[in-house]
Amino acid sequence: MLSVLPKKASPKWLDEIKKEDFETIPFNLREIIGDSLFYPAGGSDGDPVKYFAGYVYSFIYADCGYGLINVLNDMKKPRRKYKGYDIFATRLLEREELIPGWRPPAFPAPYNINWHRDSVDGFTKGVCCLWIIFERSPGFDDEHGPHRFSLLYVSADYTAALFALYIENNLGPTVLYAKDHPFGVTRESCDIDSFFSISVLENHAGKPDYCVHACDGESHSSDYFLEYGGRKVCDFRTIDEGTYIQSSKYHATELWCLT
Repeated sequence: MLSVLPKKASPKWLDEIKKEDFETIPFNLREIIGDSLFYPAGGSDGDPVKYFAGYVYSFIYADCGYGLINVLNDMKKPRRKYKGYDIFATRLLEREELIPGWRPPAFPAPYNINWHRDSVDGFTKGVCCLWIIFERSPGFDDEHGPHRFSLLYVSADYTAALFALYIENNLGPTVLYAKDHPFGVTRESCDIDSFFSISVLENHAGKPDYCVHACDGESHSSDYFLEYGGRKVCDFRTIDEGTYIQSSKYHATELWCLT
């Protein structure tokens, strides 16, 4: 975890999960996303866990391009993405279990939201979500990271996921983690007048406490979240494993405080 962040206590709901009951326990969406990190279009990248586990214990990934099959394949060797952690329990969720009765909102002009072509209302048809509980591996202690964390991978357009999971429930992410790449979050999608930015900034639940900007060296911009009313807290370095573009190495990463 980044040293500039305060460590929080693990939530009770996470500590009390039992492997034998995981498939049948009620899925409490508000509980899971109430204090979480939202990562749009990031595949199964482990960097947010490395830098924020302990400040948040719940990670929400939304990506309609990477696919559940790729995530499931990545989870066969979880320590490659999430060093020092093993899978404790997994559960597949259909859209109706994740967000019962979801219907996309009517977007105002001039915004024209075109959901991913293989989706329904922004979400992949049928099973659209993988819920994973990770537990720290033997040989690693509290200095490495928390005992457990939750990861909810949603196969969906990230704006649709932001609306359905957060805004429709009058909640907002504690951390917004934005990795700048051509197949997902770009500079244009985070401009102050973009629909995604307006959705984040005008959420009645409030702004995220922190925003992260990760990009390659060429597109690095120190004023990325200035328009959001933020102040830069620190720089740190991350390495992309080539989720989308095998040659890309994202290394210039900034933490911004919005509160």
